[in-house]
Amino acid sequence: MNKQYKIQIFKNFLQQLKNKKATKQTTLKIPQQKQENLLDWSQKYPITPEMEPFTNFNTPLSQQIFDFIKPHLINFAPGKIIKPETKEEPASKWSFKYFIKTLAGTQPKFLTDIIYQHNPTIDTSITIPFDILHSTFKMLLQKFTTILFTKFNYSKILSLHKSISPYTLQNRFQVAINLARIHLYLQDEYQTIDLSKFAKTVNILPIRFSLNYFISEDAINQPLFKIQNNEKYNINISLNIPKQEFLQTFRILSLKKYRPDLQSWFKPFFANYKKQFNNINETKTLNYIKYEIATKLAKIYKSLLPSDFKITSIDSLRE
Repeated sequence: MNKQYKIQIFKNFLQQLKNKKATKQTTLKIPQQKQENLLDWSQKYPITPEMEPFTNFNTPLSQQIFDFIKPHLINFAPGKIIKPETKEEPASKWSFKYFIKTLAGTQPKFLTDIIYQHNPTIDTSITIPFDILHSTFKMLLQKFTTILFTKFNYSKILSLHKSISPYTLQNRFQVAINLARIHLYLQDEYQTIDLSKFAKTVNILPIRFSLNYFISEDAINQPLFKIQNNEKYNINISLNIPKQEFLQTFRILSLKKYRPDLQSWFKPFFANYKKQFNNINETKTLNYIKYEIATKLAKIYKSLLPSDFKITSIDSLRE
């Protein structure tokens, strides 16, 4: 078995492992539903060709409402017990009415700003009556969900990085399904949604990192290796190849001394990236990135090799 054959086997193994991990980590746990007459969300709220281009919220207020409500939607479930039963009191459960009142009671800034803006006679030094907070928030939420599911490409919005923070796949699905449930409640059209069909409609997937290379040759005062990423997990790797030195010595410079730089970058990157997954191996992720960088570097050096080379003289044992 020659060296190239062994390398190809190893590459095939890595790809199979990557595919296996991707399948395991992107599977939503959808509970089985025994009810009949479940609502097919895509039938009631189809994404029409007119809606498809609208993949971003078009007002600061819409984004503010979404950013405020989405963390609360992760653990919300209609009928979920939030306070156990005692001898004196029955168990407390989440309801849509109680959920909306609870959020209104936190008095987010966008809510109080709108109330003061439309009611200039209200003294800003006194507490806003809760009835006004509740009714205004409920009205804003109803308008927000109506526009989201009837005017926008909600499937795209609910899968974009800037719309949903890097929560786990399950939590991102909870945000989406609870927004849909609240919309039905606010429209007085509540019906149990078919979860499997809804999951296919929104098609929420993890945002995978990608490796992008920026190659330079003999750049002055630039290191051989630099790495950084943006919020969309695009990993940008700069490689400054010492071409002239390589053509004289044919030595591939080691990246070993840049290991601390790689480790210091990887730690915060992975801490954020892993939030999307239920189970992801930190060591394997780092090793995969190291392998890809090393492979890329080797290919670059290989491309610099001359088509033929003649040894004119040997002046030392090193040569």
